[in-house]
Amino acid sequence: MESFSYPQFPRDVSTVYIALFDRVSNAAEIRSRLVKAVSMTGPEGEHEREIMNFAFIDARLISEAIRRYGVSDDSTAVFVVRIANSTTDAKTKMQSVVKGDLVPISDLQNITDWGNVKKYNKLNNEPALKGAGPKEKYVVNEIVISSVAMKSVVA
Repeated sequence: MESFSYPQFPRDVSTVYIALFDRVSNAAEIRSRLVKAVSMTGPEGEHEREIMNFAFIDARLISEAIRRYGVSDDSTAVFVVRIANSTTDAKTKMQSVVKGDLVPISDLQNITDWGNVKKYNKLNNEPALKGAGPKEKYVVNEIVISSVAMKSVVA
């Protein structure tokens, strides 16, 4: 797990914790909890959203993001991000939700479904990938990162 501190932000949201879990055995439960947290009302809903701790955006975008990039019932690897204060025991909280092995983030390149990355980012006919050979993952990664960065500049 890695953490990054941002002292310029309010103390309760000044640290970002990032963890990669592999061999996840409860993906269906996690997905169900995420969907349930969106639709629950009252104190129970607030409690569940606090546990799952995610930002709320337009429901259509949530559905699309979960379908493409989120947790499916058969996911075996999950990338988890928690934003909290620097004294939070984020690792314990993450492990209480995700049943799997915490692995180094550098393992992400071995877990990634590169075919899906190319499909969802419409890179299957990308000229830069023709003849890329062993550098294909690197080229795909650079294109996707550049595309995401440009979207925030354009917006």
